Order: sequence, then structure tokens, then C-alpha cells
Amino acid sequence: MTDRPIIRIPKTKFEWLLDGLSLLALLLPVIYLFVVWAELPAQVPIHFNAVGEPDGWGSKGISLILPIVGLLLYGGLTLLRKIPHHFNYPVALTKENAEQKYRLSIQLIAWMKFQISLLFGFILWNVIRTAQGQSGGLGWLMPAALIVIFGTIIYFTVRIAKE
Repeated sequence: MTDRPIIRIPKTKFEWLLDGLSLLALLLPVIYLFVVWAELPAQVPIHFNAVGEPDGWGSKGISLILPIVGLLLYGGLTLLRKIPHHFNYPVALTKENAEQKYRLSIQLIAWMKFQISLLFGFILWNVIRTAQGQSGGLGWLMPAALIVIFGTIIYFTVRIAKE
């Protein structure tokens, strides 16, 4: 690991786009939360069972935890992007292939940031709608999110290993 090249990989336009969309996915539900804050009941769903139905309730202030955790994950992944030479790779890195492997791993991080931001934003939006009686819970969200997230990880891992 000590002999891995340290290469600065500039952000692509597409990565900037994904970052912007990630922030929107996190911030729009927060804006919506503050717009409807006074109308929310004192208790909002804070936990959902395996089929996406609310089975735990707490004060509406707890709903602020979702965007905070989402922003922390966004920030952490943004910082992680700067050190691709410290990541684990399924193949040996050489001076010849390092840049390509770093680019693929950075693309994976950009997609993960976007997907996690969408997930947290959508969960918050559903918490609000469920609290207002406009939704029955998360429904298909968690199984679909897990399939997409793990599918993305598998896709990029295979690309890193093959290319």
C-alpha cells in the first residue's frame, strides 16, 4: 500500500452534477419539513417495520436527525473522495492502472453519495407525509434502495476488477 501512487483526480462535470443533485435531494425535504412544521402532529413515525409500515413514534424534533445524518454522510463521502489511494481494491495497483482504478472508485463514491442522499431525502419526505396521514409508510423503498445500492457497489467492483 505504501507504494501506491498519489494522483489528484479532478471532479468531472458529471460528478459536480451528482453532487448538486445529492444536495438537492437532502435539502428539498428539509425545506418542506420547515414549511409544514407547524402543521405536523407532535408525534411522527421514527421507525418502520420490514414491510415499511410505521411501528415506532417520537417527537417531531427527532425528524431533524435524518437530514443531519444525511449531510454528515455527504460530507464524509466528499472527504473520502480525496484519498482513493487508501481504498481496498480487488486487483493490484500499478503506476499504469492506478489512475483508472481511482477514477472508477471515485465514480462509485459519487453514485453512493447520490443514492444515499436520495434515500435519506425520500425517508424524510415519507416520515412527513405519514405523520400528516397522506402515506402509509415507506412501502417498497427499503428493498428497492438496498437493491440499487448493492447493485451499484457490485457493478463498480466488477469494473474495477476487470478493467
